[in-house]
Amino acid sequence: MTNSKKRCRNCKSYKDTNAMININGAYFCNINGATSYAFKNKEKGKKIRYNTEKKNFQLSDVKIRKAAAIKACHLYIRTRDKNNNCITCDRPLTGKFDAGHFMKGTNSYTKFMEKNIHGQCVNCNQYNGGREREYEYALIGKYGRLTVLALKRLRTRKIKRTANDYLEIEKHYKQKLKEVL
Repeated sequence: MTNSKKRCRNCKSYKDTNAMININGAYFCNINGATSYAFKNKEKGKKIRYNTEKKNFQLSDVKIRKAAAIKACHLYIRTRDKNNNCITCDRPLTGKFDAGHFMKGTNSYTKFMEKNIHGQCVNCNQYNGGREREYEYALIGKYGRLTVLALKRLRTRKIKRTANDYLEIEKHYKQKLKEVL
């Protein structure tokens, strides 16, 4: 048996449901109470709508999605390579280190290729320009000459990614991070 009394959202009193009006699942004593309640909670409704719009904007904004994808990718690379040595100077990666790119990170096509990104000490990556020659030799030793030539060939390719593309990349690297941990 269902409850025959409901509480008015406006005046907070309990009344028989037959004597009340139901608006979108909320019960009110009368239409004046519903109107009064609506005016009192207008700012709350705006805030809920603003938060929903903000969330939808963040899912569709390319800059926000790109930054999140880069963050997820670099976190995965740092976690994957934390017990390895620097790809260029072969010193142990301790403390803070970078996710260094062989083909520069500004290249949109190779930006998220795992064979293009490796753990690199801050000194090699930021202060010595990435040490491209040493990086190339290390990649040849690790993957072979054909992989390095393929990466070099992709140097001039560009790709225009959408927010959904970046969202998929972010999900991919978050999943890979879970597998590594």
